[in-house]
Amino acid sequence: MCIMEVNLDQHPAVWMQAIAHNLSTTDRDIDLAVEAAPSCHDITPARLASIKEGQRKAHEAYATFLALFGELAEEYGMDPAGHPHTHDHGIVGNERDLTPIEAIVKFTGQAHAYETR
Repeated sequence: MCIMEVNLDQHPAVWMQAIAHNLSTTDRDIDLAVEAAPSCHDITPARLASIKEGQRKAHEAYATFLALFGELAEEYGMDPAGHPHTHDHGIVGNERDLTPIEAIVKFTGQAHAYETR
């Protein structure tokens, strides 16, 4: 299992990306449990149904945190008036003068530094 840690020194977009990543990792672990369930006598049909319901909830949580990551990264890539940065305007040399896509790439890269296994 690969987990991304979060800390208070990171931008909140990094937190949301790491949480979404961790939920995705958990989802893959649930896939394994669902696949192995038929060969495990301890996993009754009722337990398998519970596992699948938990996975559905994990999918919803993943979508929530991935959307929050996108929102925060997009806001980071905008000027105070809410216009996306395009490098055709804004303050030259300003660290926040990134397009929304560049902000997503930046925060994703920062999150990878906090991966643990």
